Amino acid sequence: MKSVLGMLLAWMLLSEGLAQQTFDLERAKPVIEQAIRAELAKGTSSVSIALVQGDRIIWTAAYGYANATTRTPATPLTVYSTGSTGKSITATAIMQLVEQGKINLDAPVNQYLTTTRVMDRVQVLQADEPVTVRQLLSHTSGLSCGVRTVPVFSRTLPPDLAALTGRTHSVRKPEEKYEYCNAAYGIAGYLVEQVSGQEYEKYIVENILKPIGVETPAPVRPTALMADLLAQPYSRGDGNKPSPVARVFFDVYPAGDMYMTPADMARYLGAHLNGGVFGGRRILSEASILEMHKDQSPTIQESYGFGFMVSTAPNGNTIITHGGSVPGLNAHLIGDLNARAGVYVMSNSGGVSNIGRVALELLRGAPLQPER
Repeated sequence: MKSVLGMLLAWMLLSEGLAQQTFDLERAKPVIEQAIRAELAKGTSSVSIALVQGDRIIWTAAYGYANATTRTPATPLTVYSTGSTGKSITATAIMQLVEQGKINLDAPVNQYLTTTRVMDRVQVLQADEPVTVRQLLSHTSGLSCGVRTVPVFSRTLPPDLAALTGRTHSVRKPEEKYEYCNAAYGIAGYLVEQVSGQEYEKYIVENILKPIGVETPAPVRPTALMADLLAQPYSRGDGNKPSPVARVFFDVYPAGDMYMTPADMARYLGAHLNGGVFGGRRILSEASILEMHKDQSPTIQESYGFGFMVSTAPNGNTIITHGGSVPGLNAHLIGDLNARAGVYVMSNSGGVSNIGRVALELLRGAPLQPER
């Protein structure tokens, strides 16, 4: 059987200058499907994918089982968790409020929190080093970063965003170190509520998702119909077979415990690939989009914007990407800003980053780069 790399190279040669041609979906599908089949063979229950090019979704497909026990096939309507790929949605909400003059990125977070405050160095040590909004979004806040989960059927709920904010405290000076921090994005979601006067889910639906055509109504608290479409969570068990795991609640849901389809998230990704516009509707200015895709920590080894890892491809194009996972569910977002092309992939038991990488290289017509 040909490897994914071999198939891709052969396909590129047949395309005779693919970079100058229209993307040929029918030729690309077998290569993408080969990568998906390889993932399913490892014990992943299902994979669902959406490709976005320019201002439209050009392909959605799903493979395997949303429920491996009942052998219920996954479809493009199957709902999965975004995991941390949803962080940039929270950052987008913050940037909308920045554009409205309601938030200053370099102002202290606590300046905007009227009920529960973050225990930063000013609060704890009376030192003049408050945590700023920018530092929350760039993972340089120096705050404690723990995550709390509660099994859905334990009949209990995790602490709310106010409680999360109140228990989060300084562990080092801001900008001393890059540390990926889910709690910081939970606090950012609380900040959205405090400044906008709207509950987090209501804000992102009305101001980010609905305007670009996302029809999934309740990404934080799925409706009964959405629950009927949820992929069941699995791990890879013995003999490369999916093994059920418990579904859980996260207290840091603005950091990435939201529920949507790949097509929903591909629309959102499309807005970031098109300077803040998708389907003719603008959700953010080009200047704000550029700020989100800029390395916010140039003196630190990691290249992170606001909710996106940022890198430069060998051809000089800017790539934005982010992975996401909660127990039993995985997601991957990747886009080429210059080519205005992107891929969003979800699964319910396996990693999908290689599928996204292969699909993006095909979509943008560039030679496949070695996997790192």
